[in-house]
Amino acid sequence: MEDQHAGRAGRREVDPAPRIVDRLHYRRDRTGYVEQGTVQVFLVPAEGGTPRQLTKGDFGASEVGGLGTPSYDWTPDGRTIVFDGLREADADYRYRESYLYTVDVQSGAVRPLVTKKGGWTGPVVSPDGHTVAFTGHEYGTFSYRADEVWSVGIDGSGLHALTTYDRDPGAVRWSPTAAACSSRSPSKGPATSTSRDCTVVIAR
Repeated sequence: MEDQHAGRAGRREVDPAPRIVDRLHYRRDRTGYVEQGTVQVFLVPAEGGTPRQLTKGDFGASEVGGLGTPSYDWTPDGRTIVFDGLREADADYRYRESYLYTVDVQSGAVRPLVTKKGGWTGPVVSPDGHTVAFTGHEYGTFSYRADEVWSVGIDGSGLHALTTYDRDPGAVRWSPTAAACSSRSPSKGPATSTSRDCTVVIAR
């Protein structure tokens, strides 16, 4: 026992190196410290090869300035990717903001799609490539607000809400004809875990 105590006393505990952060959002609940930097969109051939970076800059292609994984979808012709993000120089100070953008796969040109101030995410392009459905809500000072299902033209026109839920909708999907989209949200029954589908018909 004496030898063991002597051995412990003789060991020197080394303090870990100090962590240096230069961003406001440097850790998250249930995650801890997050890797510094930004999340960007890359493209790689399906058969493998060298990744090609499509987005760049000191801001992230995902909400909260690049701390999350971006949601994205392809247009049917394979020429454009629609994604959510916060491509602003002061993104670190814009908590709970995110917008929708498009990036041209060939040129890498990025264009804002939804610029209305709010938190927009989960874009899903219609089968005909004309419309993008997504979820989110307008910006406000409220502590909580349920998301709605929205749609916008692929050219950025016709932004409007499709639902008035009292709770967050789930994943959005389109019918094969692009005439309607549906999302899944919890049922209104008390103390139940069942779900229901809500289909929204889009007027042409």
